[in-house]
Order: sequence, then structure tokens, then C-alpha cells
Amino acid sequence: MEIDDKSRDAYLSKEIPVQPGAYSFTELAVHRDLIERNLRDAIPLVLTDVDERRNVVVIGLDETANISIADVISKMARLGVPPEAVVFERMPIPQAAIDMSPDPKLPTSTLLPQLTDYVRPLAGGLKIDRNGGCTLGIPVWYGNPGNQTRGFLTASHCTGFVGYNNGSQWGQPLLSNAIGVEFEDPPLTNCGSGYCDLTDAALIDLNSAHDNSSMALPGHVYLTDFSSSTGPGGYAVTGETLPLGVQSPFMGLDVNKVGVRTGWTTGEITGTCVTTYVVVRHPDGVQRLTRLPCYIRATTPVNSGDSGSALFRIVYDPDPDGGNFLGILSACSGCNPDVTSQTGDGFYVSWSAISQAMNQHITMVEDQGIE
Repeated sequence: MEIDDKSRDAYLSKEIPVQPGAYSFTELAVHRDLIERNLRDAIPLVLTDVDERRNVVVIGLDETANISIADVISKMARLGVPPEAVVFERMPIPQAAIDMSPDPKLPTSTLLPQLTDYVRPLAGGLKIDRNGGCTLGIPVWYGNPGNQTRGFLTASHCTGFVGYNNGSQWGQPLLSNAIGVEFEDPPLTNCGSGYCDLTDAALIDLNSAHDNSSMALPGHVYLTDFSSSTGPGGYAVTGETLPLGVQSPFMGLDVNKVGVRTGWTTGEITGTCVTTYVVVRHPDGVQRLTRLPCYIRATTPVNSGDSGSALFRIVYDPDPDGGNFLGILSACSGCNPDVTSQTGDGFYVSWSAISQAMNQHITMVEDQGIE
């Protein structure tokens, strides 16, 4: 297994810098809220973020829109937002990272199975199928302590409809290799000027009567033959899995994801509470622009088909020795479903948002209850 030196070296040597800031987090959050509430329909807004590392509000504007930054600054000034508290980015409109093609075209190996092959036991990173390709995020335990069963997390939009349990059937790698049924999918929220998807994540029940789905490793993801921070990484399943706990994100944290379209990729967290907008299918079957509030943004290269991938941190000692789960991939910015080598940043719904939205008690290690 070849590990991206940037990821391992950064973990072993990283120090936490402390810098002075001109604004408090609360002040920046107020500025962002003013911009979102008052200018959402007046400017081509794609993303907003309170960047605590740079001590500014980041405003993402549609890179194809013909609008001057000076005009946007003027509008913000009328709201009382100081220009020096804002940084602008021209960027593509994010899109849901689902691949509806029959099967991603990946490099093949004659020695090891690929993420798109039939692989048991089940762990994070494998291809799952519902008449469209997505990624198994991470197997979990769910239910009351002392009486839990196995399931897994993936992206809600992969189920066909966001925020709605339509009983979607799942297989690995193909639907014919049935492994489970959609069990819980937290509903959308009306956020005043449209709909918010607070939790683009769904819980799938792993039914042991199906195709060896009881052979699942809760809290584990597969590591592949190599990782990359600049583009697609390895797809070959070496058999090594990484056990994960859970944690919250912070700026600059070195992170990983394993997905069926771009394999094992590495990067860092560049936003801990980013708001962006994507077009997804609602329960009534209509595709609508939907707000994703307070998601994690990370530079892990992703592309369509990686939806559902787990975002996780690795502990190196000096090799991978465990880690923590942070979230599930929802959308990508700058990716191109028609070009395998073209990748972009990922937007992930956080573990804290998932655990708060689900009615089920979800754990990475079986909760036996109090004895």
C-alpha cells in the first residue's frame, strides 16, 4: 500500500497555529446571515462560509455569471457588511455526486478486487447499486442499546428522493446482489426561502437474509492500494480496513475519503460550516435547487459516483492505525461526470448533523447497554 506522503507527513508533524482575528466568529456569522437573507436572489450566490482560519466570510459566486465584484460589495455595504470582512471566490455550481451510468469505468487489476467488484465483508468505499452508482459510506450499528442491528450510511439523494423513505432496495455491487433496504431518511426543512437539506444522509438496513449482508464491519472503511491528494487514487481493495470512531471537524484537519469513482483520496478541511446549493429530486419527484446548510468542505478529490463516501481522519503510528468518521459526501464542486480525471472539492454532511437528525441511535461499535 502506497500512502500519499502529504497526508501521513502532515499528520505526524502538524502543529496548531494561533493567529489574531479582527472579527469574532459571531460577528462573521451575522454578516453571512445578512448576505444570505437579503442578497440570495440579487447575486449569483453559490456558497457562503465563515472561514475562521482567514477570519473572513467567503462568498462563492457562479463563475459563469456576468457580475462585478464592486457591485456585490456595494450591495453588502448597504447591509452594513464591511468589505474587508469578505473574500470572493468564482466557482462552478456544485452538483450532487451521484453517477447514473451503469458502471464507472475504472482501471482493472488481475490481482486484487476493485471497489466496483463483489467484495465481502462489507465496509466503507464499495460500490452500491440502486439503478445508479453510489458509494457505501460506512456500516454502522443502529437501534436501542442492547438490541442493535447492522446498517450502513450513504447519501440521501442516492435513494432517488432526498428527505423521504421510499423503501429503496440496495445491492453490492449490483442490485441483483441484494444487501438491504432503506430504513430512515430525515425529511427536508422549509427554511423560509425554499427548502433546506440539513442531512443528506440515509440509513440502510442490512438484512441478513440477503446476499451475505450480515458480513459487514460496522465502523470500518476499506483502504486501497494507494492514496492521492491531486486526483483519483487507488481502486484495488487490499483487504485492509480501518476502524473508526467519530469526531467533529476543524479547519486544516487532514482527511480522507474512499469512493467508487475516484478511489482513495486525501486533502484537508477548508470549511466547517459551509452553506451551498444543489439541484436534487424532492419527494414529489421534482428537481429543485436546495440549500445545504452548515456542511463540511474538503479538498479531497471527488467526482460523480462518490456520493455517500465517508470523510474520515487517519491516525498514523506510523502506518494507518485507526481514525475517526466525520461525515458523508453529498456534493462536489468542479467535478465532471464525463471526465474521470477531472475532480473537485467535496461537500459533506457532518456526523453531528446525521446523529441529531436520525431517530435511530447510531454507533460505530455495538452498544450493549448497561449490564
